Amino acid sequence: MPFTLRCVTEYAGALTLVLPLAAFPQTRSVSGVVTTLNGAPVAHAEIRVEGANSTSTTGAGEFSLSLPQQYQTGFPLTLFVKGYVVVDPCSWGRGRTHLSESDTKVSLKVAARGDANLLAGNQLARLVELKTTQFAPETREVAAGFLTRQASELGLPIGQLTSALNDWSKSAEDPFQSDLYVRGLSAVNDGRYQDGSHSLSDALDSHPNDSADRRVPLAWSEYQQGRYGSAEALLRKVLASFENDPVVLEGLANVLSAEAKYSEAEALLKHALDIDEGIFGPEHSVVATDLNNLGMFYGDQGRYAEEEPLIKQSLSINLRAFGKKDPIIAVGLGNLGTVYFRLGRLSDAEKLFRQALAVDQEAMGGDHPDLARDMINLGGVLLSQGKLSEAEAAYKKALTLDQQYFGRDDPIVAGDLSLLASLRSAQGDFAGAEQLLMDSLSTDEKAYGKNHPELLSPLGSLAQVYYKEGKPTEAKNVYERCLTIVLRSKGLDTPEGADILENLAQLYSKDMKWGIAEAFYRQALDIERQTLGPDHPSLVDSLTQLSMFYAEQERFEDAQSLLEQALAMDEQYPSRPHLAQSLHNLAELNYRQRKYKEAEPLFRRALDIRAKAFGPNHPELVEDLNNLAATCVHQNKYSDAEQLFRRTLSILKGVPDTDLELMATVTGNLAFTIRKQGRETEAAGYDAEADKIRAAAKKQPATAK
Repeated sequence: MPFTLRCVTEYAGALTLVLPLAAFPQTRSVSGVVTTLNGAPVAHAEIRVEGANSTSTTGAGEFSLSLPQQYQTGFPLTLFVKGYVVVDPCSWGRGRTHLSESDTKVSLKVAARGDANLLAGNQLARLVELKTTQFAPETREVAAGFLTRQASELGLPIGQLTSALNDWSKSAEDPFQSDLYVRGLSAVNDGRYQDGSHSLSDALDSHPNDSADRRVPLAWSEYQQGRYGSAEALLRKVLASFENDPVVLEGLANVLSAEAKYSEAEALLKHALDIDEGIFGPEHSVVATDLNNLGMFYGDQGRYAEEEPLIKQSLSINLRAFGKKDPIIAVGLGNLGTVYFRLGRLSDAEKLFRQALAVDQEAMGGDHPDLARDMINLGGVLLSQGKLSEAEAAYKKALTLDQQYFGRDDPIVAGDLSLLASLRSAQGDFAGAEQLLMDSLSTDEKAYGKNHPELLSPLGSLAQVYYKEGKPTEAKNVYERCLTIVLRSKGLDTPEGADILENLAQLYSKDMKWGIAEAFYRQALDIERQTLGPDHPSLVDSLTQLSMFYAEQERFEDAQSLLEQALAMDEQYPSRPHLAQSLHNLAELNYRQRKYKEAEPLFRRALDIRAKAFGPNHPELVEDLNNLAATCVHQNKYSDAEQLFRRTLSILKGVPDTDLELMATVTGNLAFTIRKQGRETEAAGYDAEADKIRAAAKKQPATAK
């Protein structure tokens, strides 16, 4: 089934460092007054502008700061007051505003860290506004990371902040207690994106002259629903007013990337980088974050050769700025580890994840919640290497840390249980995986209710386990529940709706209900074409699934047409990892039709792509090597087949807990090719070896198979 659990978490650094820029001529200024929320002046407090100078307020709370010439009209400006949280202005960041044509006047409202007033309704609404500037798919890990950072910045316990948000959200649902805009913010924060979009849109219609800031939450809500065209249109309107704001540029770039408009997205990310380099210089941590984001953008397209040096450069800047013991370095090490994980350099990734863990342990102690994220990254790479006992220890440690910090009934803990379930599934312990997922689902239901979109992840994983257990009826019931949730929260015409339809189609196909299955597959494909566009690379998976459905019914001509469409889409993005899989799929279809001459070059090209990505001896190459060898056998190319089978065996022997049944099969195939070349004695030796391996395979635990 196409539902997967993501084990490696990606991070984008968010810390900043102020570097003196005294060499630049001072041509502009920002001035104003700093007061508390009740209007009292904040006297003799240090105030600074990010990337510029600092000064102290007067006894009346007044200040004036000169700015370097790099600060131009319309550029963002962030002010900090030592010992306080700046609550206003807050234009996509606390203390953030934009430079006017003349010298800028600012009235700053501040509160002491830990001040209970920071939990007031208007401040919580601001917090949600800040959340909606981050244009990335909303997952429980992303949401928890945001809240953890906010709690630290505000000087509040995470539990207190979470409780206050929940209370505010309930009160915001009352139409007599809040306006449309606040109700919309509450809804999107709760994951009720359809309701949120309706309220936020109505609020804009009622007050069309409201600031551009208010379009961003609506764009974010549309983005979360997969309505990328709508999100793009909204952000372009915002960009028209703030054309030099990196936050807007990067948000729009993420939306364009989701639409596969990669060249436009890349140009915006580079523009944001140029602006920040111009203001702060090339060694500022803001620039490091921009480099990291640009690198991850390349990585998402499989452009690893361009991603790796940018991630390394970002890490180097932060090392020089913060030293090697700062938690921001752990973030950079984790990001570089993720690059190597994607490349299949699993031992290198493991080393970096362990280094990140060590940095965080030294900086924050052994029980800080950030260590749970490090443990999850480490567990994911260990699981991918087949180091199941070590992976289990890492996942259990993450679970313990999160339970201590968030409590046993927090959704973050539910996510940890789902990860443990993925491990149990890899071990072949489907009953254990099922129980963990039921516990995860129960926790999420307590936190969100029974119809919240956050339930889609554990439900999808549970359906997958049912499918593997041979419980198609239970899997179908779970997917139908997922469909109901999507209809209520996001609507069927979304990528999530398409995914569920495809999963149901697979189950109906398994039941030989071909007509229903085909209708669902086609509906899913139509939804993705409408929401993502006709040439979006995400359509490749849907085209492939429908083609496989046709191939099962021996409708080879229909299957061939769809796989050729999928391959043509992947050829537009040759650096995407999926290209090798599309080549493999088309090769396999030709193989099934005994078109061995046509299949061979496709298998070879898929093998070459994977070998470049993962290295020449990676287990990821086993299937391609074996299939290519079989294709050579059918063309009587026994010498070529022999070399391929030998290479396959060499890789399998280097894999811990290797699949002995597969090794026995490959060894027998090698014996066959050697015998065909007239080397009977040598072939008999390999046949005997294959028999020994088969005998050992019968004693092998199911987890290795």
